[in-house]
Amino acid sequence: MAKKMVDHFGITHFSCTVLNRIGRTNHYDNPQKICLNGQFYSWYFFDYIRKVYTALENNRKAKPLVSYMHFNTGHEMTGKRMINMDASMAKFFTDMALFPNTLTVIFSDHGHKMTPFSYTEEGRRELFDPVFFMIVPDGVKEKLGPERMGALVTNQKRIFMLYDVHKALMSLHDSQKKDSKDYLVSGIFSEIPANRTCADLYMLPLTRCKCEGFDE
Repeated sequence: MAKKMVDHFGITHFSCTVLNRIGRTNHYDNPQKICLNGQFYSWYFFDYIRKVYTALENNRKAKPLVSYMHFNTGHEMTGKRMINMDASMAKFFTDMALFPNTLTVIFSDHGHKMTPFSYTEEGRRELFDPVFFMIVPDGVKEKLGPERMGALVTNQKRIFMLYDVHKALMSLHDSQKKDSKDYLVSGIFSEIPANRTCADLYMLPLTRCKCEGFDE
């Protein structure tokens, strides 16, 4: 079985350099603000992604790239570091939309959980309300085709999990799966049943389902 290799770690280890300047070994819990050269710490990661895809866009010989960036910026108790990301993130969204052949997926592994609000009943439910959306420029739209795009639009109102996203991405280069209209095969690139509920998904015991009336 062939091994999967990571070609480049990008600026992952840049975190160590920045945190060392403020005498910390990790960026969990505090401080409320981490800056370097007048920019919030998180800005450098957005800027790096933009520069990488700009270079690819300008190089006709460049091969396709799959990249992943994980932020833990919001893991502090006041909620201020998350707000510090707002302006840079908004610009990042508009910038990525300008790359016609790049599909950008933004998602969280959970909802808000760090401030005291997360310990209330409402906050516990919000914990299980992660964000998920895609930036689909015209070039990607053409490659996906009308059926997949139609399924993505429909599935905005359906229940899905990251495993469904995984299936969708893995189906793209599988000759036996890429044209499947079965969501069990091609995930969110096929319409997910409207009657799907939390009971159809694997959920940890303490998870709060967002379906109306499910708890009863």
